[in-house]
Amino acid sequence: MGLAAGPLAWGALWQCARAPQAVEAYYSRGAFPWLAAAVGALPRWAPFAVAEPLAALLLLAAGASVVAHLRRARGRRLRAAAVAALALLAAASAIGAGVVGLFALNAARQRVATLYGLAPAPREVAELEALATELEAEAAGLRAGLAEDARGVHRGASRAALLDVGAGFAELEARIGWPGPALPAPRPAWLSPLLTRFGVSGIYIPFTAEPLVNGGQPDHELPFSAAHETAHQRGFAREDEANFLAFLACRAHPSADVRYSAAMEASALLANALWQAAEPGRAALRRVREQETDALRRDREASRAFWAAAQGPVHDAAQRVNDAYIRSTGQAAGVRTYGLAVDLLLAWRAGR
Repeated sequence: MGLAAGPLAWGALWQCARAPQAVEAYYSRGAFPWLAAAVGALPRWAPFAVAEPLAALLLLAAGASVVAHLRRARGRRLRAAAVAALALLAAASAIGAGVVGLFALNAARQRVATLYGLAPAPREVAELEALATELEAEAAGLRAGLAEDARGVHRGASRAALLDVGAGFAELEARIGWPGPALPAPRPAWLSPLLTRFGVSGIYIPFTAEPLVNGGQPDHELPFSAAHETAHQRGFAREDEANFLAFLACRAHPSADVRYSAAMEASALLANALWQAAEPGRAALRRVREQETDALRRDREASRAFWAAAQGPVHDAAQRVNDAYIRSTGQAAGVRTYGLAVDLLLAWRAGR
């Protein structure tokens, strides 16, 4: 049964996708919030992220168990190795089942567009350009009053302040159906340099309900990353929806640093969409960028330089793993799902 737990759980997820209203009522708004509160009870009060040392201890324990088993086996090491491999596969299967039960089943819930009464659809280049122009002006206005470092790059007051996105989510919780149990706040990951190598800005750990953020990324990206992972923590597993909710949460926040993050990250999503729209879209993007201030340019160059340094085989392999995971939850576009938030953003603009 141990080996079958993971495949059975993922199979259940795919079947549940046929009944989003039931998943919404009984899991996403029913069991999930209290499961997250239960596993997050200790991490909520801990002065550090619990998931990373816990994972390290589990890996050490698994390695020590395998080594001890092989030593005891003596002349029957081949059989012992096979038994150890099966045990590891069973553990991986159990972890997979835990991911589904503690989080991924939310990928089968109702769409955020339904909750917000939106009608997302592919839009014309002119609509993309209009929203990109609005966000460019908004970002420039917000950036003018923010602090910067010696290089002229945006610098927030503190990492803790940039990760404190809860005030923005407070305005969304009634709409998105969160009943209110307290959960761990976003924290910078100790392994942020490794996340950078993987090209990952943040990760949600369902076993401790912790949103972990890559603390090395530029300051203007941190609030949006924290809000994206907090959206996962609140039960929104689809990546485009997490991006959309992160935008709304950061936009509703009282801090100008956090609102700036919303404008900049949404602007980046629109820029990618315009670039992919062939020459009409690229011409539109050039017109949008004519408004770019020197301060916005410095921040964007810092971001490009930071993530470009992470390119390589490790980054590519990590992206393939992430793509496979996202597809396994029923998001057919894989890592491209992040960019589908543009459809939600445009539908939101049309409905304002």
